[in-house]
Amino acid sequence: MTKTSIHLMALLMGASLSMAAQAMRFELRPVADVSPPRAALVTSGKVDGTELRQLNDWMEKQPEIDTIILKNSIGGDAAAGYAVGEYIRDKGLTTGVAGHCLSSCSRMFLGGKRRFFTEELPADKTVVGFHGN
Repeated sequence: MTKTSIHLMALLMGASLSMAAQAMRFELRPVADVSPPRAALVTSGKVDGTELRQLNDWMEKQPEIDTIILKNSIGGDAAAGYAVGEYIRDKGLTTGVAGHCLSSCSRMFLGGKRRFFTEELPADKTVVGFHGN
């Protein structure tokens, strides 16, 4: 094995560990001063295929969630994006984007019965990115 191939292998291993560490995270944000109580679930990070299970778990524990905010996701697992988008649509949830929502994240965004860009970041810093499969 050459020195160059060892460096390349180390670089690839580091990249995959870095990507694995950035799996989608979930954070509950209550919506203040509304009745009945409502909440938004903010997601961020790479779509790794575990999102449908996690989203379902959150919805069972926190039935007041009516909005999913997709924040700074590069996408990832295409099948998971479609499945989460269908789940969001079936539940009649609203989706919002803060920052970038690319690739499979955009499929989740499209699942929203109502869709919007949040005011968390300026409009010129918010984007939904689609591409063909």
